[in-house]
Amino acid sequence: RRQRQMCIRDRYQRRVHGDFMKAIAILFFCLVAISCYPTGISSIGILGDKSYDLLKGFLDGIKEKGDADKLKRCMTELDLIVNNLVKAVALIFTYEEEKVRLGLGMVEEATMRFLQILRPCAKDYVQITKLLEAHQNTDPLLLLRKLLTKPRGYFDNLSLFMEALKKKNYYVVGLSIGKENYALYLEDFVSIDLTLENLGTDADDLLKGFMAGLKETGDFAKLRACLTQLDKVVSMMKQGIEMIYTFDRTQVVYGFLILVEATVGFLEILERCQDGYEQIIKLMYAINNIERFKILRKFVEYTRLIFDPLVNFLEALPKKKYYDVGLALGQLNYEIFINVKQVLLNNITQVDYSLPCLLYTSPSPRDLSTSRMPSSA
Repeated sequence: RRQRQMCIRDRYQRRVHGDFMKAIAILFFCLVAISCYPTGISSIGILGDKSYDLLKGFLDGIKEKGDADKLKRCMTELDLIVNNLVKAVALIFTYEEEKVRLGLGMVEEATMRFLQILRPCAKDYVQITKLLEAHQNTDPLLLLRKLLTKPRGYFDNLSLFMEALKKKNYYVVGLSIGKENYALYLEDFVSIDLTLENLGTDADDLLKGFMAGLKETGDFAKLRACLTQLDKVVSMMKQGIEMIYTFDRTQVVYGFLILVEATVGFLEILERCQDGYEQIIKLMYAINNIERFKILRKFVEYTRLIFDPLVNFLEALPKKKYYDVGLALGQLNYEIFINVKQVLLNNITQVDYSLPCLLYTSPSPRDLSTSRMPSSA
């Protein structure tokens, strides 16, 4: 049992946590720097000619009133940096592991170089000077606090950024980058009530919401009766969330670790109770078998699909809306693992039955004739 628990934890952490953080890293580097284009090589050579539009949008986004033409003339390497960044992102969007690693390194290098060439040109630019200072001095926990207390605005900017890239609207790309930097680094922080005293006391509502978000139509009462450990798992989630919302550095780290443990526990009890629940079977199967770079691809190419339920989750927590918390979690898992209308399960032609740890012995809901798990799993 312990080996199975560690296996589930390893798979979930690698497939969800690891790939999510890679996706966030890519997007964050793009936001801090200038631009990237998700469809790849076709845009290289065009984007460099639009550096001024990007820069002007960026300046407007951070509310900088200084002369954009003068700044562009000063930043003599800007076109080169933008084109290098696009080439890096083209590597990332091959979804081949080695190319992704190389691309991430190039993105980080381009980002750092952008900040370097911006610094000597910032003398007559009030907002740029403030932004550069903030990048050096802002506590990362303050950024986390801003994201958690006002998530929709940040993720809306991120979605706007991705949509503008697809439309090749370079001014809006720059504008969304600037607005995100302004909100994170320059805008004053306004706290809100984040008391979470009762989170986890109504596991029934949370499970009902999760099933609705996952589009699971099976018998709720039967599933709830089977999930005898649900109250304990939800209480553990509550503990982790409350620790995160203290915004104490140590507490935040332990809070996230507890949430991972709670997630593993939730998957364990779902695994034991999945018979007769089609969507839950699909979820467990997908966690085991989906190629992880397809998850990364979905995070990046379908940003709004992923971030909408994530924002809903963050907004529901301080309001103590347990059904909405579960609903958002279910929707998030549905979009990541089950929604085959997008790219997630495309091109999967076979399952590697030699995997040392498979979650269940039922057949695949999508291929009853060939995808039966071995009884020894």
